Amino acid sequence: MRYLIIFICLVSPNLFAQDTVISVNETSNYIGQEVTLQGKVDQVVQLTSVRGKPTYFNMGGNYPKQKLTLLLWDSDEHKFIKGTQFYESKTIKVLDTIETYRGKPQIVISEPEQIEVLE
Repeated sequence: MRYLIIFICLVSPNLFAQDTVISVNETSNYIGQEVTLQGKVDQVVQLTSVRGKPTYFNMGGNYPKQKLTLLLWDSDEHKFIKGTQFYESKTIKVLDTIETYRGKPQIVISEPEQIEVLE
C-alpha cells in the first residue's frame, strides 16, 4: 500500500499538468513545456515573400506586440482545409510545447488537429 501511495504522488503531478489550461498572458512562464493554451487569435498573417512562406497566428495582440505566435510553414498549410484565415478572431485551444523565437513565445503547428476552435 505504501508503494502505491508513493507511485500516485510521483505520477499525479504529471497527469494534472496536462489538464491545466493556461492563457496567452502566461506563456512566458512555460517556455520548453508542453501546455494546453487557450486564447483568441487576433491576427493571421502570411508572409509569401519570406523563405518557407510562414503563416503567423498572433495571439494576445497584433504584431509586433503579440504575446504568442503560432507558426505554420507553407509546406503544412494544405492540411488546413478551411484555410488559415478561418482562425482569425476565433478562440482556440492548442496543445503543444512553447518555444521562443527572438525572445517571444511561439508554438510551431503542423496539423489542424493541434487546434481546437472553441467558438
